[in-house]
Amino acid sequence: MKSMERIAFQGQLAARMGLITNCYLQQTLGVLLDGLQKSEPNIDSITQIVRDAFAISTKALDQGARAGAFHHLIRRRATMYDTGLSEYRNYTSSIMSYRYQLMVCLVRSLKKT
Repeated sequence: MKSMERIAFQGQLAARMGLITNCYLQQTLGVLLDGLQKSEPNIDSITQIVRDAFAISTKALDQGARAGAFHHLIRRRATMYDTGLSEYRNYTSSIMSYRYQLMVCLVRSLKKT
């Protein structure tokens, strides 16, 4: 049960960060709109704002994917306990290796950003 709580906490943090990055994205789009409404918009500044908005939206998608992955791990672990499959070594090792591979992918994606 403790392991599910740890995974759930990590998923909660990922979901929270996803909401925060979406707020930053909204703020960036507001700055972009203000820049475009000027009588003489600065093209270099607007180009940089669009690049920043693209980077922020990518991070927001990553955080949403992380939250979904943690949710999947929790459901998988809960099913393992409910059905009693945690007592069988073959199933447990394959499920845990799947979890390890998923966590490695998540860590690699975080290191890239």
